[in-house]
Amino acid sequence: MRRVRSYRRKVLIKALRKRELSCLLRHLKAKGLLRLYLEELSELDRVTQDTFYHPEGDAWIHTLRCIEVAESEGYSFSLVLASMLHDVGKVLFIGKDNYHSHERESAKRVVKFFYRFPIDGRIVKKVKRLVRDHMKFHHPLSERTIGRLIREHPYLDELIRLTEIDLKGSCGYLETFIGNKRKVELLKRKAAKPITLLNGYEIMSLFGIPQGKEVGFLKALVYDAQVKGLISSKEEAIEYLKRLLRKESQP
Repeated sequence: MRRVRSYRRKVLIKALRKRELSCLLRHLKAKGLLRLYLEELSELDRVTQDTFYHPEGDAWIHTLRCIEVAESEGYSFSLVLASMLHDVGKVLFIGKDNYHSHERESAKRVVKFFYRFPIDGRIVKKVKRLVRDHMKFHHPLSERTIGRLIREHPYLDELIRLTEIDLKGSCGYLETFIGNKRKVELLKRKAAKPITLLNGYEIMSLFGIPQGKEVGFLKALVYDAQVKGLISSKEEAIEYLKRLLRKESQP
């Protein structure tokens, strides 16, 4: 039994490395061997889906398309495996009206899958988290929620890529996802852009300079020095401007 598992693992890893996982799965399905190798996928062809969101067909077809997208884009093992396993929990909802919370069931099955196919623990952890969270960006998210994801989610960029894979494997990009992704990009830019250490009013008050272009020029100098790491506090910014103004006043 151990030899059989070892052989199956080698076959799977080889397909992953050669970017031929979708071909392997089609072959196993055609030969009636899919249940022996990957039982989690064996019933996905029984999972019918809403044609509005999944015009491609059942969950088996959708999964193959997602894997093909991930492989063609040259994505990591983690993303290819997450693409393969993200909907395996849907088989527990066959005959029900919807697949709400299928991502949680899919994440549970990920653990069982990796028990049979041992692999780097870091990949296991990542794939499980990506599968568990893969529906997040399908729903409208507030800036507050997205801000928390930016701060706390360890695989945010890959989660966004998995959502893109999921959509490309079905109906294409939806406005909800596009809006969420735009918010992520906007909030990341805001987070990367530091607040200036001295504003215009402070510069006018501290140095007795009237409102005008000179204030804007000095403010820009402070910001530039801040971005370059030359100053990091309000006190350092004041001393920095004092030195510059003293140099300018010297004959």
